[in-house]
Parts: sequence; C-alpha cells; structure tokens
Amino acid sequence: MAQFDVRDINRGSAVVSVEKLNWFNRQHILRLAATPEGLRRLADIVLDHLAGAALDGPADAAATTAEHWTRPIPEAPGAAVDREYVLRVVAAIVTDRIALLGDVSSTYRYFFREASPEQVAAIRATLAPAVAATIRHAVLPELARLPDFADEKALSACLKARLPADDPRLPAGAGPLKQKDLLQGLRSLLTGSPAGAPIATVMAVLGKQVAERRLAEC
Repeated sequence: MAQFDVRDINRGSAVVSVEKLNWFNRQHILRLAATPEGLRRLADIVLDHLAGAALDGPADAAATTAEHWTRPIPEAPGAAVDREYVLRVVAAIVTDRIALLGDVSSTYRYFFREASPEQVAAIRATLAPAVAATIRHAVLPELARLPDFADEKALSACLKARLPADDPRLPAGAGPLKQKDLLQGLRSLLTGSPAGAPIATVMAVLGKQVAERRLAEC
C-alpha cells in the first residue's frame, strides 16, 4: 500500500470489474476467517452493518410484506444481537460464497429475525404434503430427543427420519421421499431461502428452540 500512488493509474479507458473486486474481497474474507482473530474481526464488521440495517421494519403491521422479517433473535423484544452469536453466524456462512459482509443483514436475515406471518403462510403453501408430514411426524420427534443442537452429525442423522410407506399420515400414493426434496422443505421453513449453508449448520447456529419452532410451522 505504501508504494501505491493514484497518479500512476492510467486514466484512459479505465474499466472497473465489480466481479473481480468481489472476488478479491472474498479472498480477503476467507483469509481472515482462517484464524480465530480474523473471524472476530469479521464478526465485528458484521455487527456494525447490523447496527445500521433497518431490521425492525415498518411500524404499521399492515405494511409487512412476505419478505419482511420481524421479531428479533434473541427472543427479548429489542434485545441487542449477541457478539458470540454473530461470530457463530459468520463462521457458518463464510464458505457460502459470501463476498460482501454488508449483505449479511439481508441475505442471511433469517439468522437475526423471524419470518412474518405472511411469509410463513407462503412457505407453508409451497410444501408438498409428503414433505410436511415427514417433517411433522418423523423429523421433529427425532429432533425432540436431542438435548441441544450443538452436534451437527446428530442433527444430520435426525434429518434422515422417514415415515413407513403405508403410514396413513402420508398422502395416498406418495412414493419414496427423496432426501433433496426433504432438505429443500426444511431449508424453506428455516430460512425462507432456496440456498445457503448446510441445513444442520443453520440449525446448530439458530439453536434448538428457534429451529424447532420454525419447523413446527409445517
């Protein structure tokens, strides 16, 4: 940096590639994330962005949209986001192609706010009956056996739970449920997003109480 001088830049036909800038920024994020000290620096940057983000949304409940996230995490209304919690979020998403830390408050909003009733209803409407029945009657009972959601391997095992093919709670004629279809339904309920960090990782970060409550919305 000490050798850089703006006067050395060629001013003719200058082209700025946003894609390249984002790539360099992502490499910087990955290098920081490789050490505990770097992760904490990233968490502090995210905290600054969260402090300036409009996470509380409109005061008028009627103005709430399907994309709006409302109640804060942790549960206490108006509670400040815990630094250690943000650290866990950053550690979970750093491998998820994130290039701009300022996008965390929007792209990963589900880590910090609950879905509005409208969004929950929209998500529920997209779930296939077999997926909803499997989550409600097979996956959730297995998750309930866990004392907490700290062990991602145990969580992943629970997500493989299935109902017997002849279970009357499954829709008539339902074939074997594919794991990818179940995981997509789980992701929708947990995050409202079609892609992101591994499901077990998301559940571990959210914690048992929040994750189980969201899955129960099926």
